[in-house]
Amino acid sequence: MAKRLGVPVCFSDDKDFLRQKKLDLNKLTVDNLQPKEKVAIRSRRQLIYPAQPDQSSKRNHLEKENEDLKLKIRELEEQLKDSTNSTMEDCKTKISTLEEELDQMALQLADR
Repeated sequence: MAKRLGVPVCFSDDKDFLRQKKLDLNKLTVDNLQPKEKVAIRSRRQLIYPAQPDQSSKRNHLEKENEDLKLKIRELEEQLKDSTNSTMEDCKTKISTLEEELDQMALQLADR
């Protein structure tokens, strides 16, 4: 599919035209089309180039997304700390259990 700035620019009738020319639709970009081939695509400019949001709303959106990501990072860090602490406690419990079993085995061997 033809792309310009990541926006699809190849429509169904364009695809038929491009297939007749045996062009790979997956690798095609507007920049490697011939001038005659660009005409059909330029005629649909409103579909090709969607309206860009103004910079302030775009910046606000990015700032909100950034805050959301920071919050998610903090939550993941807390989960990691909790899991690390619980894993550490589990290990300490297992070690003490194994030490007790080892002491019991040593006592059994001493009795024999």
